[in-house]
Amino acid sequence: MRLEYVITQSFLQIIVVQLSHAGFISEEWIGSKQNEAVFDKFAKRRMLANGKSDGDEDHSDERKVADAHTRLLNQIKTVALPFQRPIPNLHAPTEIHIRAALYQIFDLDQRNNIATISGYFHVWWIDPSLRWNASEFNNITRTFIPSKWFWKPELYLYHSIQDRVLDYAPDAVAEINIDGRLSLFVPITARVLCPRNVKYFPFDIQNCTFACSSWSYQYEYVSLVVDQREVFLDDFYYSQKWLLENATIHNGTMNYMGHESFSTIYIILILRRQSFYYVFNFVFPTTLVSLVAVIGFHSPINATGRHESKFRLGIMTLLSMSVMLLMLIDELKFALESIPEQKGSFYNVPLLAVFHMIQMLIISVATCTSSTFVYLEKYALRNQYIEVNVMECHQETAISEAVAGAPPPINTQRIELLVNLMRELIQMKEEAQRKHYLPTYWKRVIRRLENISLITYFFLIITNVVMFMCHELWY
Repeated sequence: MRLEYVITQSFLQIIVVQLSHAGFISEEWIGSKQNEAVFDKFAKRRMLANGKSDGDEDHSDERKVADAHTRLLNQIKTVALPFQRPIPNLHAPTEIHIRAALYQIFDLDQRNNIATISGYFHVWWIDPSLRWNASEFNNITRTFIPSKWFWKPELYLYHSIQDRVLDYAPDAVAEINIDGRLSLFVPITARVLCPRNVKYFPFDIQNCTFACSSWSYQYEYVSLVVDQREVFLDDFYYSQKWLLENATIHNGTMNYMGHESFSTIYIILILRRQSFYYVFNFVFPTTLVSLVAVIGFHSPINATGRHESKFRLGIMTLLSMSVMLLMLIDELKFALESIPEQKGSFYNVPLLAVFHMIQMLIISVATCTSSTFVYLEKYALRNQYIEVNVMECHQETAISEAVAGAPPPINTQRIELLVNLMRELIQMKEEAQRKHYLPTYWKRVIRRLENISLITYFFLIITNVVMFMCHELWY
């Protein structure tokens, strides 16, 4: 191939020289083309040489990094002990640094005092046996290894009815740095006891405290250290019923049997209930029904009869408020025995229940007051004198003569006249009773008493609402 290339180039040069002697091609053109050919040839050789060198260097670097990473993982796997606690210092415990994050508070079971939470712990500690020299492994300063290779702290969540021990996934991966620092994220989904006091429901603020510590290692062997007091809440999903006001984590110590101490961390969540739902669905309807009932009790006389309508209104109002109270009990589901100091007492009766019972008491007393006014009206109407005037119309003879005079031609005429007269009197009496023609004195007294009663019950209802909204002043 090389010989053929040389012969071809020589033959082309002879042809070019002959053409130049014949005058078809100038010598300047021949020189420029020769220079271009030389330059192209040199450039191609240079590019080929450079390309081959760069590719070899890239593949060589990749092979070096891969070999170094493999050697590093093999070394870590060889020296790592999954069942031995790392001991940085013989006279100091292993420090486990913890940060907490919260995703969501799923539910707060008010009857059983259980909170369902979801989040994670960011846990890290130092294992001196897993350190390495970066210069020996192509300057690798960190890598990732399976969590089953090394020792992990045993964390126990107290007062949890499920998932008490924080479970490490078998396929979890941990980050390890050159100084032997192991970093791991531990997910949490647990149902934890959270005793609550519903005394100020629906304006209550709940304090839920969760304790977490090592189950086997005492304080002398494992120490839990909080890196950040504030719980990470950037990914937190807020509930429609509860508002998370504050979430902190701090260190503590738990004593067991009087002589053993365990390093413990406490997570404190301050939750405020969203009260607008209960005010709009319970307080406002109850207040409106109470006002309408009080106005109905003191309404004027109607054509259908006053006494029966007032009693019906009172009974219907009490029934409607009883239904609202049943809805409240079903919604609240509180248990007084959850507070050990006040078992069986009324000290921690929910504020909303107290408000509702006061409203029902006001309506009950208003019903009794209305019955008192009805009794006064009946008392004023008893043995009432009704003036009746009998006039003679289109009679040829006087009524006295028709009654006591000569015998009529028909024997039943006198009886029919008396029956018609009695019917007229009875009709007049019934009409007078329907119209309730009270004496002026009794009418004035009853009306003034009703006005005083109406103002009093309005004041009591409004006062009850104000006391409910400003409960911190008295309850």
